[in-house]
Amino acid sequence: MKKLSLLLLLYLLMGDLCYGQNLNQNINQNVNQNVNQNSIIINNLPVIEKKEYIIKYRPVYIEKKQPRRIARKLPAPICLLGFLWVFPEDLGTYDGNPNGIISQINRQGLHGRNDWRVPTADELQLMENYADKCGLGDDIYLSTSHRNGILRLVSTGLSILEQRKQMAAEKARQEREDAYRAAQEAAARQALIDQQAAARQALIDQQAAAHQALIDQQNNLVARGEGFWANSLLWAATNVGSNASYDKGVAYSKVNCPENWRLPTETEFRTLLRQSKKYSSYYVHSSGLVIPFGVYAIQGNDDKKYIMLPNLMVGSGSGLKFIRVVQDKIY
Repeated sequence: MKKLSLLLLLYLLMGDLCYGQNLNQNINQNVNQNVNQNSIIINNLPVIEKKEYIIKYRPVYIEKKQPRRIARKLPAPICLLGFLWVFPEDLGTYDGNPNGIISQINRQGLHGRNDWRVPTADELQLMENYADKCGLGDDIYLSTSHRNGILRLVSTGLSILEQRKQMAAEKARQEREDAYRAAQEAAARQALIDQQAAARQALIDQQAAAHQALIDQQNNLVARGEGFWANSLLWAATNVGSNASYDKGVAYSKVNCPENWRLPTETEFRTLLRQSKKYSSYYVHSSGLVIPFGVYAIQGNDDKKYIMLPNLMVGSGSGLKFIRVVQDKIY
């Protein structure tokens, strides 16, 4: 009986040992498999990865360090997301913004651009997200948020070629606008010249029409017997203030000359009298028009000068002051 008990105990111990060995093999196999399948990279930085497995209610911890990321030089700048151009290589480590180096690079127009600068914090984060594409290493990079680190420049503006094209397009646009504005100004000037010329011509036409109207008026007066030509003057056929058409009986002192008419000068009046034929109480002009005797108003220094005709005044006409008006001949 004792011998049977010892054999049974030995069998149990060997079973536990085999189970323990199999358990350890399963744990190691599962751990290695899970570690390989769950290796990840966070922001392209070296990290310690921890995974926890519960086996038989016991936690198992595995730690693994990722390989270091080494910076590399690119053959040319790259563009991230269509707007952020990244310089193809690191330029060294700096404390503060290396304005002199950046200015020199921009003056040289390296890689066809002249607006390279230190990235902002957000731009640097975008570069970190695409670190492998940008060629970044694991070191700390300089940005506008921290003032030390490795410098990797960025650009968000136009290239030099694009700037030149833009400037050429802007120049062409400005030239078109200048040409259009010059044409508009020239058209406006020409319109003003034409308008002024038209106004002058209209005035000339108006004056010519008025001149012709006066000529027609004088000719019509003569044709109707209301005037006669003598010594290049158009004389009214009747007196103003007597015997017909110009307010009969109105004294000179109360009468203004009609439009376009005036008083004759003394010389003009005496010349007319010398050319007239004498009758009993009238002078008759060679044209047959009669000039009655009396006191006639003529042009004088005080505009109220009179001339006394020969002493043959008779009848109701004696002592009346008559006015005989004239017009200068319009040729």
